Amino acid sequence: MPESLTLDSPPVAPAAPAGPPAINPPWRRFAASVRDCLRGTPGWVRFQLTRPATIVVLGMHRSGTSCITRMVNLCGASLGASTIGANEYNKSGHWEAAQGLEINELILRYSGGSWDNPPERLLCAGFIRWKMREFLGRLHREGTAVWKDPRTVVTFPLWRPMLKRCIVLAAYRHPLSVARSLQRRDGFELDRGLELWRNYNARLLSIAEREREVYWLDFDGGPAHIESALRKLADGAGLRFGPEVMDAYEPDLRTSDLRDDLADESIWKLYGRLRQNSGLALRS
Repeated sequence: MPESLTLDSPPVAPAAPAGPPAINPPWRRFAASVRDCLRGTPGWVRFQLTRPATIVVLGMHRSGTSCITRMVNLCGASLGASTIGANEYNKSGHWEAAQGLEINELILRYSGGSWDNPPERLLCAGFIRWKMREFLGRLHREGTAVWKDPRTVVTFPLWRPMLKRCIVLAAYRHPLSVARSLQRRDGFELDRGLELWRNYNARLLSIAEREREVYWLDFDGGPAHIESALRKLADGAGLRFGPEVMDAYEPDLRTSDLRDDLADESIWKLYGRLRQNSGLALRS
């Protein structure tokens, strides 16, 4: 039977009744589980014994997490696995482990949701857990690793019990910056983008409240703020912040809409909480 976990945050919108998720038949899942178990056990055992740190970059889609992950990688954290390359909307690369993304997509489908319709309840099964263990073993082959996938904001409650030392780098942007970026990339209406921003960042706040090691970063905060946040992270994680780190910062990606009005007061208040956590204040 699948395990389930109910989350605090509601889905973006009531989902239409869905049929069974597109998952392989039982015999194929069993065969895949055996394969993943045999292939992933050595790495998983090593991970259990060495207990390395995992820097998890958590943030809503279109919030600068790719750029931030590359900067953390340049501080000395390993990416650990093959990453997704560049495309029209991420010209410097995603710096995102392909295997981790595939597992997150599988979890979301198995739970009856998707990245743009986050499920209220997460479902998991043994064959998925073996894939997660194999991935974590591979990710940490070189010790401390940095891992980014915006979907992890949703799936994090399933990953967290497997992590030994979890360091959260919580990243965010102005709601309208994200909503407009989603409008350009995915054709979403602004209201839908804002509702997704609310859902993801409410989850992000909930995660941060439960974690011991959390570093906040406002991608619209400018180079001085980003350098300060990453220096603190590097010191806390035992990494090295060198001059090459800021060379990876892309100021052209910064599109702050701080002076724009938000009709939805609840989103504005949520944004204010994020700013407060990162040591920044809302301007009047």
